[in-house]
Amino acid sequence: MKAPAPGAGDRSRAARRAFTLLELSISIAVLAILAIGIFSLTTGSAQLMDELQQFQDREARKRRFVELCRDNFESLPAAARLEFDYEDRGGHYDTYLSFVDAPAAFGFGSLRPDVKRVILASEVESSGFARAALYFLNAEQDRQRHRQGLDSLRLRPVPILRRLKQITWRFYDPRSQQWREVLREGDAQPTLVELTLAMDGDAEPLRSVFWAPVRQQVDLPTPQENGPPDPNNPPDPNNPPDPNNPPDPNRPPAPNDPNLPPLPSQP
Repeated sequence: MKAPAPGAGDRSRAARRAFTLLELSISIAVLAILAIGIFSLTTGSAQLMDELQQFQDREARKRRFVELCRDNFESLPAAARLEFDYEDRGGHYDTYLSFVDAPAAFGFGSLRPDVKRVILASEVESSGFARAALYFLNAEQDRQRHRQGLDSLRLRPVPILRRLKQITWRFYDPRSQQWREVLREGDAQPTLVELTLAMDGDAEPLRSVFWAPVRQQVDLPTPQENGPPDPNNPPDPNNPPDPNNPPDPNRPPAPNDPNLPPLPSQP
């Protein structure tokens, strides 16, 4: 029997312990697949966390804006009034909601007696999105705005909220009991104000309704001419008669009137 060559057993055992080229290729491919899967999972999780953070930031900004509007609407003084106007900017409209005779409106805790009008404006920027901003006008600036428009003042707005794709207002008319999209001069002051708000990335707009405790203008009924006397509102005997509206001779005098002669005694 021929004896094995010296060192042959060591070489065979080393060959059995080594990896072939095919095994190395398979191992590298499996490691690459695992690395790609882990990277994709990590990237997807980071993107999801970023989208969630953006959503929470949008919701927080919208909620703060809504609460700011609610606090200012519900704290309006009785003498204040609301006005709403818009400007055609060629393809879109900028809206202007005014708080007149409310110097503390959107003052963030400070009172400015010189402020005559506070304007909450919605203006479209060059990006195509709207922004909510504030303008503060004194009495002289308000008169110039009436004569020449707001753009003539060249005021610097105070931005509050940006990247808005929708911001609309509606006003509840207590006389007709209907919602209106305009608030003209002479219209009844609204008791409720509705805001619809949506930012870039929102699937659905946010709708909020505010109570506006402003003083209502009540039309008093005019007295009827030559009508029957009102028993709940008798004429004042101390007032002189109106020469343009002489008293009715067929109307009996009021009793216990010291300015009238005494009635003749009955026989």
